[in-house]
Amino acid sequence: LATLPQKSNQFAKVRHVNFTFVVMVKKFLTYINEKALFQPSDKVLLAVSGGMDSVVMLHLFHKSGLGFAVAHCNFGLRGEESDADEQFVKKLAKKYKVPFFSEQFD
Repeated sequence: LATLPQKSNQFAKVRHVNFTFVVMVKKFLTYINEKALFQPSDKVLLAVSGGMDSVVMLHLFHKSGLGFAVAHCNFGLRGEESDADEQFVKKLAKKYKVPFFSEQFD
């Protein structure tokens, strides 16, 4: 019985996160529409570094049902970490079944 409140509290947190993300998606779509950034039928090329901001943008596009592809530039500034970022972004593109484009720079 001691674990029940803890579990229900965990579910409450999950529901809150899901609700917050739904609100975020609605605000995202409203902003795109109000600013006429592109048409819903357009396909957008997202520059995704692997950092939090660009990954959240990728998730917003996916959850919104918008058409997109993913681009990643690997400048190799952090050696293996840069390569790991590239692989992470590639896996996200594969997960969402969208085209992935990558370029490595010296």
